[in-house]
Amino acid sequence: GIVWQGWIIQVSLSVANLSISRGPVASIINAVRTKYTPLLYDVTPPVRGATTTLGLQTSLSSITRYGAWYKFLSAGDCPPAAAASFQSAFLAENAWPEQSQNLSFGSGGATPKLTLNCLGYAHWLTAYPVNIANTGATLDIPAQIQAVLAASPNAVFSTDYTNMDANAYQILQYEVDGKLALNYITSLVSLGDAANNRYTFGVYENRMPWYKIAPTTAAYSNSLAGTSQQVLSTADQSVIAPWDVRPGQWIITTDLMIGRVNDTTLLRNDPRAAFIEAVSFSSPASLSLTGNKVSTLPQILAKMGLGQT
Repeated sequence: GIVWQGWIIQVSLSVANLSISRGPVASIINAVRTKYTPLLYDVTPPVRGATTTLGLQTSLSSITRYGAWYKFLSAGDCPPAAAASFQSAFLAENAWPEQSQNLSFGSGGATPKLTLNCLGYAHWLTAYPVNIANTGATLDIPAQIQAVLAASPNAVFSTDYTNMDANAYQILQYEVDGKLALNYITSLVSLGDAANNRYTFGVYENRMPWYKIAPTTAAYSNSLAGTSQQVLSTADQSVIAPWDVRPGQWIITTDLMIGRVNDTTLLRNDPRAAFIEAVSFSSPASLSLTGNKVSTLPQILAKMGLGQT
């Protein structure tokens, strides 16, 4: 089975007395637009014109190799020619991954070593902005998330949305300020639904998007007894492989506070239970879970425009 899927963001090589690194890919910019306020010198003293945005400028050769990575720039107050020159220079210097080298002498040289740094496919959501004009229409949140995923210029994400739960909560369609796709989806997820239930989002096997309402029952259990602690399925007590444990689920330690009656109505009030916020797996079998409690307050604040989860 698939333990993890992702893509290489940086490559580092050490051989003899040379260490060389290429990347990270996510730091390149190969498609840019620049906003600026022109200074008009045809009058005395010069005056500021209306804020404008230059047309999109791209590096096709970089996009062909590394995919499209967009950025909106700001050049402040300047003549139009200066803004255009700034945009061209920025694109030329940032369209390709950075490379660094280090040479060491007198140490005998290092054993050849190649290191690949990788990220999950959800990080491709940082490659492009959501910048589609608002028509005044409303969409439910899952439909908006799907539209943002479909707008990816790199065609990374699966169009199989079977792992996206329904949520009828309606908001105005899209953003118009160039917010990155990941930030926009995060803001959508933070809203929850009309009842202020929490939702989670991720991109998992086969690049499929998952949008799920936070569960109210524990999927996993753990026991303090024995010499080998394992994560068990609460459904049938089978052992869950450490690489198959997912965030966004509840886990309960069954033999903590022995004699306590199970609270099946509200797990957040049970000190033995935790909502898994982060999962860290190290081969071959090391697993670390970070848990917390679920609150409806972040969803309420997000609807008020005061924060997001």
